Amino acid sequence: MPTPNQTDAHATPAWWQAQTSAETVLAMALLIGASVLGRLWLEQPNFKPSLAAAILAGAILRDWRLAMVVPFASLALTDGFLGVYEWPLMVAVYACLTLPVFWTRATESATRWISHRCGRPHSALTRPLLELIRLNAGAVTSAVVFFVVTSAVVWTSTPWYSQDLAGLSQAYLNALPFLRWMLQGNVVFLHSLLLLWVGYRGLACVLVTNDVRPALPQ
Repeated sequence: MPTPNQTDAHATPAWWQAQTSAETVLAMALLIGASVLGRLWLEQPNFKPSLAAAILAGAILRDWRLAMVVPFASLALTDGFLGVYEWPLMVAVYACLTLPVFWTRATESATRWISHRCGRPHSALTRPLLELIRLNAGAVTSAVVFFVVTSAVVWTSTPWYSQDLAGLSQAYLNALPFLRWMLQGNVVFLHSLLLLWVGYRGLACVLVTNDVRPALPQ
């Protein structure tokens, strides 16, 4: 499994990744802006773009350190308006919304292995499909991890539930609607943001490909 290190930023990028410093800034602005607006303006609990933006940051940005800026910046900016809460829960929320940045890197070996097993004749179609499946799997996995971790932290660090098995069960039961809303939000915002970015990168590739300039007369 590849580890997130500095060499990621110098590896040959896929066509859908940020190719230049300007595109890196553009991608970060898009993802941070979507996360901030979603957290501040969307009233439905957990139906936010935060997790989707973190997953896409890890996929689009080649430097994992810049990718981590996306969830941290969006959380820090919005918590200044929304206010703070119990610190154990804040730590859990920040961790659960940041770890998805590493989903693409953590699953890269498995994706390459599956793509290789499918054979070279199908690789042109297989790899994009595998990437889409991988992103959606990350959206589901990160939502489930958020549900499991934050529900447990709410049970242990707040006076809302009794400190026994019945209280823990009730904490998870009460959190099920939030899990459903988060899954829905992840799917909606993952595909929306991905469509915007891939559309931009596709257009950029077409423009670069068609930029044929006549040779100067000798």
